[in-house]
Amino acid sequence: MARAIFLASLSLFASVILARTASYSLKIGNGRIAPDGVERNATLANDTYPGPLLVAQKGDTLQVDVRNELTDPSMYRTTSIHWHGLLQHQNADDDGPAWITQCPIVPQASYTYTMPLGNQTGTYWYHGHLASQYVDGLRGPLVICKSFGSTQVMILKQMFIHRWFVTPFKTRRPPFLIIAIDPEDPHKQLYDVDDKTTVLMIGDWYHDFSRDILTSRNISREQPDSATINGKGRFDPDNTPANPDTLYTLKVQRGRRYRLRVINGSALAAFRVSIQGHKLTVIAADGVPTQPYEVDEFDILAGQRIDCVVEANQNPETYWINAPLTNVPNKTAQALLVYEGEADSYRPPEGAYNKWNVTDDVLNYYGHQRNQCASRPRTHQARMIGASCHPLGLNKVKRHGRIKRQNVTTTNGTAPIIMDKSQLVPLEHPGAACGSNPADLVLNLTFGLNTTSSAWTIDGIPYRSPNIPTLLKILTDNDTVTASDFARQEHTILLPKDKCIELNITGNSGVNVVHPIHLHGHTFDIVQFGNNPPNYVNPPRRDVVGATDAGVRIQFKTDNPGPWFMHCHIDWHLERGFAMIFAEAPEAIQQGPKRIRVNNEWRELCKKYEELPAGFQ
Repeated sequence: MARAIFLASLSLFASVILARTASYSLKIGNGRIAPDGVERNATLANDTYPGPLLVAQKGDTLQVDVRNELTDPSMYRTTSIHWHGLLQHQNADDDGPAWITQCPIVPQASYTYTMPLGNQTGTYWYHGHLASQYVDGLRGPLVICKSFGSTQVMILKQMFIHRWFVTPFKTRRPPFLIIAIDPEDPHKQLYDVDDKTTVLMIGDWYHDFSRDILTSRNISREQPDSATINGKGRFDPDNTPANPDTLYTLKVQRGRRYRLRVINGSALAAFRVSIQGHKLTVIAADGVPTQPYEVDEFDILAGQRIDCVVEANQNPETYWINAPLTNVPNKTAQALLVYEGEADSYRPPEGAYNKWNVTDDVLNYYGHQRNQCASRPRTHQARMIGASCHPLGLNKVKRHGRIKRQNVTTTNGTAPIIMDKSQLVPLEHPGAACGSNPADLVLNLTFGLNTTSSAWTIDGIPYRSPNIPTLLKILTDNDTVTASDFARQEHTILLPKDKCIELNITGNSGVNVVHPIHLHGHTFDIVQFGNNPPNYVNPPRRDVVGATDAGVRIQFKTDNPGPWFMHCHIDWHLERGFAMIFAEAPEAIQQGPKRIRVNNEWRELCKKYEELPAGFQ
């Protein structure tokens, strides 16, 4: 009898794993946390920072019910969630950026994001996409696996069967579930473990409310106070002990290989990631599988993701997981890699963690402050863009340039191999979007800095959000959609359907900043970095690319109708106008087999927002 009950339970368990809808509930609320040892109120998903890990399978429909329970007037009380990297085919209405694809969710209201995943797999993340809200804590990891096979059922039976049946979950796919060996992963032979412990979400952290930083007009406050890995960090690392209480700890077994899913969920920070004494084999970038690429260290910009494999093949000790900030002085994030079963008690790692030095001009720039900006009206548009008036002065990370590492050798005394971003070759279907043919449409875009207003611009235009979401404007336009339907400050460019587009993005800002440029609704092929030779054969494919004034060229096909946001993922730059919208195939958004079908719940968002008191944030 007991055996029959167990088999029935296991059958139920397997059916849950194979369910075609992955359903989650996120409560967006305020709470008091101290991820780096300093307490502050924050904006959280399900009372945690980062928010809970969401997991789905290729072909699933990811369904997330988001309830707004925000109450703290010191921070934004409306919200919207962007699912960073999800392509949202025929589903632009659930992409998430406020005033582009939806109205915000008001307090005490809910909205259900329903997202068919199609063939998409990889490492992604979600975050608030209303003004600077995610800076206050609203961000979390998202992973889509290719397949949950029978191997996983057995592993989960052994590891989690008790927890699954004892603990009630609101999700139809358990939130701790990530495969141990994905049977359809092209890299499955390279690693043994891929679970919730190997998802590493790195992020900068601020002690002040993001809205206060924006309105202060003080550039020095745009530097983060610290950085965390999986919600743990040290504001004062030199005077705070490094142990599992203060730092995230990844436990490994000697001889096993671990797939790390590294996510940079920062508002500003770029990191140089390494693990003391260990090699890293990069196997994916921004959800796109790549040819295996062994390195000692890699750089990761805000919004980017890198999947890599680390083999636990060193002496059984404790090792630093290093992530110094490469664009902010004197800040670093660390975690610990600890070999299990080799010691009776925790032992700290030998040697110092990695640090970076920046030159005096960077320090002086961050210390520079002017207060000559006129106040801005406190409309919702101003809230979206913010009121900060001064450019973020960062120096580009150069191998032989202005930012230098203190620890410049590996454990065997050789120079470290640093990932070359141009060498991330896609594993599947390599080649530029346009192939060897000229693009159907080439757009030359120039970003810059208005030194009078301190606004960031594209082609001289600082983006400002409309009063009505761009998608709603398109859907309710009874005539042919034209560029004149959008105000200049909305900076909306129409793209034709089923064409190959090339964007030549350069800058004239005169400020040596690496801008992480993110395009919603697409991955793109990076066919040229700066003045380097172009690559149309096997260019990197990503959804975030770093651009300096020297520029980048990217290509993509317009096969996904929708209004897609393109912006700098340094959130302070976005808030000051570094953004634009591509209205892709507007006629197909309105009608035809790929049209966007919005439901009543989506329409109610705007009605509820209009009922808020004037000035409500």
